[in-house]
Amino acid sequence: MRPEEYLEQFFTWYESDDYVTKYNTRRKALRAMFEGYRTATGENKQVMDWLLTAHAELCRKKKKLESKRRHNVFVLRYVAGASTKEAACRLNICTATVCRDVSVVLDDMMVLAFGVAGLIPYEYIRS
Repeated sequence: MRPEEYLEQFFTWYESDDYVTKYNTRRKALRAMFEGYRTATGENKQVMDWLLTAHAELCRKKKKLESKRRHNVFVLRYVAGASTKEAACRLNICTATVCRDVSVVLDDMMVLAFGVAGLIPYEYIRS
């Protein structure tokens, strides 16, 4: 198969409802995995620690305060077990920002965890 044909197939799949469904399922599973972080053991804990470390390194390379804040919000919420309101108070931001930051970090971690299959679906980018 020529590269152009492969890419055409990939983008057809990427824009399909099947991709969106699988993406949402993976994202929910990733969020659920982190919701159980404090009680996790074994391989689940190792995978989550690897994702947290990889994401922290990604944020360091970006050299943006916003990226670091987002990572810190995620760690407060899932590693430290703080509620959305507690995380907002500790970082002096609103609860909507906490929710948005967690969502952005999950998007980043989707790509770290699943590679190309973790890209945000095309229909979300268009909207």
